Amino acid sequence: MDVRVENTEVGKAIAALLHEPQYTGLVRRLYKCWNEIGYPAETLRALETGTIEAVIKPFMDGLSTSVEGEEGQLQQFRDTVEHCFTVVTAISEELRLPEYHMPQNLPLIEQARVMEETTDKLRHRRMERMDSLAKLIEKNASLCQVLQVEPHDIDHNKVPNPEELDQFRRINDALQQERDNRLRRLQELKRDIIPLMADLERQPTSHFERNLLTESEAHFPLSDESLQRVADLKEELFSAKLALTEEFIQVSDKSQAIRQRLKQLDDPASRALEERCRKICPTSLNLLQTELVRLERLKQQNMKAFILEMRVELEGLFNKCFIGKEDRQLFKDFKSDIFNEEVLESHEAECTRLRDYYNQNAHFFNKILRREDVWTKKMEVDKKENDPARFNNRGGQLLRDQQEKAQVEHELKRLDKDLATEIKEWEAQQGVPFFVYGRSYTDFVQEQKDTYEAQKERLKGERKRAKEGGGGGGAGAPMAGKRKMDSQAPQHPGKSSIQKNVSVAGLMQRSPKIQRTGAHL
Repeated sequence: MDVRVENTEVGKAIAALLHEPQYTGLVRRLYKCWNEIGYPAETLRALETGTIEAVIKPFMDGLSTSVEGEEGQLQQFRDTVEHCFTVVTAISEELRLPEYHMPQNLPLIEQARVMEETTDKLRHRRMERMDSLAKLIEKNASLCQVLQVEPHDIDHNKVPNPEELDQFRRINDALQQERDNRLRRLQELKRDIIPLMADLERQPTSHFERNLLTESEAHFPLSDESLQRVADLKEELFSAKLALTEEFIQVSDKSQAIRQRLKQLDDPASRALEERCRKICPTSLNLLQTELVRLERLKQQNMKAFILEMRVELEGLFNKCFIGKEDRQLFKDFKSDIFNEEVLESHEAECTRLRDYYNQNAHFFNKILRREDVWTKKMEVDKKENDPARFNNRGGQLLRDQQEKAQVEHELKRLDKDLATEIKEWEAQQGVPFFVYGRSYTDFVQEQKDTYEAQKERLKGERKRAKEGGGGGGAGAPMAGKRKMDSQAPQHPGKSSIQKNVSVAGLMQRSPKIQRTGAHL
């Protein structure tokens, strides 16, 4: 070393250090080590004479190395702070965070530590958001594939903010709810379709049907179009089942009607077929159709007997429905002497019409029959009242007869009032007057009462004349009057002569034939 440092502060400090006992001892130990090592004599002499260069050089070399290391560490801290600041600024921008400010008044080493921690935290937040975005994108893609709709439009590489993630979650939640709703709808449709397919004995014929009925529901597309196709399939099957059921019932009813007329209801073969055909399905329908063909052949062989039997049924329906003579005559085939398929069908149609007509108005017909029974009872009570022998009864019979008459009169008034109200409602609904035997029901009932009163007066006069004439013809006159009244009344089986004057055909609803004649019976 050319520059000497004895006169500098460092030189003085070193010179003072050279005279320290501790330093002297260390130098001796160093000299001994170097001597044993075999360093050159010049080096040993320099150490022995205490030359500054010989002593300070090792320290300078070590210090230089330390300083260089510390300077490198210093630069590393500076680079770390700068790099972390750059990363933090970029991530903060991606995360939509406020601008990051470097912490002030901190040592460089603390700044580096804080910046590294901040960088790690922001990277973690960025990773969490990107992971959430990836999961949302995956779920959205899966739901959209099932629902067959367009995926949510979002940048896969851009870090979303919390609001965008929340919006994406709500979109996926809505899609999930829609998927669940459509899946339930699909399951409901399948629950209806499977039994319909079984009832129709039908196997899947198309790829769509096979996919619907055999594949897992998780793989079935739940688009609006697919669900509509499933709904259309259900409607198609339901309509086919209705048509099958209707045809099944028609064929069954026809077969039953023919068997009834052929007196084969208890036939073992028929019963066995009925047991086999309890379930409505194409197989059962085919069996019934085959049986109907056989029965139709038998019907052709027994055409006349069928028609005559149906005329007996029609006669009963005419009476039950209070159909008048004119309306009966409108059915021309009733008196036909031709017995063929056309005449049979007309009889069957007329029977069906009258059965429906009676079933629709059975409640009202029963009420009219009840009124006729009460009217008959009234005439019987009046007959007792006109019998002179009633005064000879003992035991309170006269009082009981009076009570009975009061009850009958009360019941008759109640029924007349109810029927008048119902007829008025019927006329309001139909928009036409209600006629019985060519006149209104009210006029008919009034005429019945007037005729009955006139008859009683006539019988009373005949009895008076017979009494004044000495009893001649006294027994025959009442019967003659009765026969005359009976001959004027419409005939109704099972009713008394006066009661037969009451006809209530079509009380609450006109039949098709009645409508053709303007509600006249």
